[in-house]
Amino acid sequence: MNRQRMIEKINTALDSVEEARGAFKSARRWGIYDTVFGGAISSFIKRSRSRKGERFMTDLQYKLRAVADELEGVDLEGLNIKGGSFLGGIVDIFYDNALVDLFVLGNTQSNLKQLDRIEKALLDLKHRI
Repeated sequence: MNRQRMIEKINTALDSVEEARGAFKSARRWGIYDTVFGGAISSFIKRSRSRKGERFMTDLQYKLRAVADELEGVDLEGLNIKGGSFLGGIVDIFYDNALVDLFVLGNTQSNLKQLDRIEKALLDLKHRI
């Protein structure tokens, strides 16, 4: 294990965490707006931001796999990603109401918590190597 290369891979993964976090925070803000004021345009923007965050999460998965491949025998607990809700996105588009908006906001909040957990695990790992 090359220490410098490992730190670079962790930093790259941390960059993806920040990109995903930014997209999901934007989706959360639009989700709050959509819940209170509603409308097709705000739903569309919210979903757009959520999809962007999901793309960053997919990219993050590949980067986490690269970290895991580099570190044989090191505990990587906390670095797994749980998938989002495709059904939530479909329902949000075709059956737009406050309850569905709150459900989608809950998914967004779960993604943000996942990112916090992953960031903490990466930073702990970085300090251990």
